[in-house]
Amino acid sequence: MEKDIDAILFERLKQVGKRMRPGRPCGGNIRGREEGKMQEEIDDGLPPFRPPVFEREFILILLSKMKSSMRQKDIAKRLLISPSTLSEMVNKLVADGYILRNPDPRDRRATLLGLTEKGQQRAAEMEAERKRMIQNRFRNLNTEEKEELIYLLEKLMQ
Repeated sequence: MEKDIDAILFERLKQVGKRMRPGRPCGGNIRGREEGKMQEEIDDGLPPFRPPVFEREFILILLSKMKSSMRQKDIAKRLLISPSTLSEMVNKLVADGYILRNPDPRDRRATLLGLTEKGQQRAAEMEAERKRMIQNRFRNLNTEEKEELIYLLEKLMQ
């Protein structure tokens, strides 16, 4: 019996999705995700999917995209991980010299996290690798095919 074209297309999209998301969004205790919440969380220029990097290093990408220091609780919320999991990751990044902790001048109870120069360099390396990975993934499509695929996927999401 022949599969219908919709079923085949659906299966191919699932396969592509699995290949495009090589791991969990970010390690640790991921809190409940509502449909579409992850994309809403990253519409401010963050990558549309998590690159295959050390999970804790994704914090570097987030901080580099935000262009300023962030509160630790805001990072945990954005990455959908528990504050305790984030604390472990941040401790390692601080120890490795990628992140600095600074008191929040508006709230002495809060801590702001910012990148060191070493952290900025590592974030740039990871972004370059992400770009290469994306270009490699779509190397078999010409510009017209890529635009058509974008159009069709956007149409599916309506």
